[in-house]
Amino acid sequence: MKGIQMKAIFLPLFLMAGLVLNCNALSTALPFQWHDQTLWIDFEKTNLTESVRYAIRDDVAYSMSLIPVTNVTFAILTTNDQFYGMYTGAATISDQTQINYCHGIFDFYKTIAATNYYQIDVRSCSNYVAAISITNQYASAISSFSNFLNQVRAGFSVTNMTLSQKRALFWNPAILNDWELQSGNNFEQELTAAIPCTPTPTVNSPTPSILAYSVHDDIVEGGNPALLCCELKIWREGDWAHKVVFVYVEGSWRFCLP
Repeated sequence: MKGIQMKAIFLPLFLMAGLVLNCNALSTALPFQWHDQTLWIDFEKTNLTESVRYAIRDDVAYSMSLIPVTNVTFAILTTNDQFYGMYTGAATISDQTQINYCHGIFDFYKTIAATNYYQIDVRSCSNYVAAISITNQYASAISSFSNFLNQVRAGFSVTNMTLSQKRALFWNPAILNDWELQSGNNFEQELTAAIPCTPTPTVNSPTPSILAYSVHDDIVEGGNPALLCCELKIWREGDWAHKVVFVYVEGSWRFCLP
């Protein structure tokens, strides 16, 4: 698709394509800077409070600030596109962009009075409302995640760690117990090998979007107390990524064993 110059707006993470822009929606649109461009974002869910709208805008702006302009392509929709007539164009982010929630941050836009607006759809607005509630409820735990993730990226020094300290980096009691039972005398060696001891390429920022956080009481079979989780993509050599879930248990962040 042919790239075009534009002032753009975008959707946050996990946005769906259904965007409806109208005059009333424009009154709630908010601007922010994406590198040297001014972007606009609007909200399909109309009952959001001002503080929530600004919180969403700030999180979207932060997420987008991590994406280089060269990694985003804008294209006018053609007549054979299923969304032609509904929107002016679409923006896509390169698959090589190593950032969480890459898909859906930019999406369809509609041009009104020479300005491009992207609207966060109802579902994504609701996801953000839930995420904002979680960040308010677990503010202390979430603020500590950056330090933990920095340690993950730097690698752990396991030389002087006890077995209990190594075990405490992981969570999922049933799997840990089964692992220890099956491994026998090799358990500590295997556990040590699972700890990132060398710098690990992860997200390109120690602070993920607030949409990375969720609360679950069904992570393990049979249920568990409500636990704060953070799901991120981890990039390894060769630019491939897999998802890792971190869980906050008894005052510390841990790797959640699948």
